[in-house]
Amino acid sequence: MNETVIWALPAGKTDRLYEQIMICNRGLLTKADCAEVKAAAGKDGWHSFRVVQMDLNAKPDFVKSLIGVTGDGYTVHVLPDGTLTI
Repeated sequence: MNETVIWALPAGKTDRLYEQIMICNRGLLTKADCAEVKAAAGKDGWHSFRVVQMDLNAKPDFVKSLIGVTGDGYTVHVLPDGTLTI
């Protein structure tokens, strides 16, 4: 089962800490549907939209979500044995 989830930040907020789900539980949305949601929410001040297509049948890979640069500037790497290092 696939689904489109749209997140956004409310007016006056810039930190992803305040990101909220705008729409979910509607299956896959077309680009036109996403544009319509973003336009309507944008009129109320919502911004910095993030649109993700999710495969809800796939097992989550949390390691992939941790790889990269952290908010405090550290870089997370995966070692050959699968452990994480900073």
